Amino acid sequence: MFFQKKILILFLFLFAVSSTFSAEEKSQSYNALEKLRILAKKGMPQAQIKLGKLYFSGNKDLVQDYDLAVHWFEKAAKKGSPEGEFNLAICYDKGHGVKTDKKKAMEYYIKVAKKGFVLAQINAALTLKQQKRDKEALAYYKMAAIQQNTYAQYEYGKALLDGIFIQKSSQEGFYLIKQAAEKGNIKAQLLVADCYESGNGTKQDLKKMMNWLLLSADSTNPEAQTKIGHSYEHGLGTLRDTATAVKWYKKAATKDYPPALVNLGLCYTLGRGISQNYQEAFNLFKRASKLNSPNGHFNLAACYALGQGTTRNDQKAFDFFRKAAKTGHTKAQYNLAYFYQNGYGTTKSMPSAVHWYKKAEKAGDSRATTALKTLKKD
Repeated sequence: MFFQKKILILFLFLFAVSSTFSAEEKSQSYNALEKLRILAKKGMPQAQIKLGKLYFSGNKDLVQDYDLAVHWFEKAAKKGSPEGEFNLAICYDKGHGVKTDKKKAMEYYIKVAKKGFVLAQINAALTLKQQKRDKEALAYYKMAAIQQNTYAQYEYGKALLDGIFIQKSSQEGFYLIKQAAEKGNIKAQLLVADCYESGNGTKQDLKKMMNWLLLSADSTNPEAQTKIGHSYEHGLGTLRDTATAVKWYKKAATKDYPPALVNLGLCYTLGRGISQNYQEAFNLFKRASKLNSPNGHFNLAACYALGQGTTRNDQKAFDFFRKAAKTGHTKAQYNLAYFYQNGYGTTKSMPSAVHWYKKAEKAGDSRATTALKTLKKD
């Protein structure tokens, strides 16, 4: 996503450049560049910033030169230009034209953020988050959210919704996230759908949940597509239609989205919305497992344990149950304990069985409680 990395340059200014230039076009471009240099030398901050950006990026008229980019950004910064200071911060942050200096970059981000410069507020928040200073980061997300920045609205709203490093205020959080969603932020749209499903920060409304999912799925988002499939499969906010569910799962599965791979695999296993096909299910679970999906590991283990879509292999079943169990997968923890108890695919070990039964019991698996009581009697 655009804001997952720090913004490298703001409102990049480039003269229109085509792949081939006529003599007249070259002359016009050269004249425009010369006029910009004259204005920059006269001390006009906007001209200095534009010239600095041209040197930062380079084009057919100008060789990329980070040193000169920094020179002009510094000129603009000395005149108090927030944009000049911001671009200078980028240079210090990434070591372009100057020695990398994260501390100095942060000083500039904070200075410019306090002047109301939104992208500086975002970069200050991102830098603080990278430094595990999440509570401080929220202050800058809040500044940007007030200025209607959708990424900041999403991040700050999410924190309010869940009470992460801030006092919980679900309704306020939902309001901010919905604002970002209405402006097209895909993550916000998905979170709004989740809120309508759970009733977090708003009244539960499964039809509205479905509407937001369909809106976010327009962008071919695999998470939204999978959730729509789940809604059709279970009749949430719409009529139950397992065949349509399978279509949505298939769309998301083409993007190697693990939950879609697993859900589609289960449809093949159960013959739900599509003809039963254990081999296809096995292949899907295997793809999900390769992507380190705990549910992928678990269902692949089940295939090996039952011999569905593949030859039965207790050792491989044990290995994949263990992989899933180590991630906290409750059903896998129970099955792993059962394998240890009976020596399936591994050496029988009652201490290991008890260990994993206790893990599963703690996570709420009543079968594990029954198994532990049986072991005590024995």
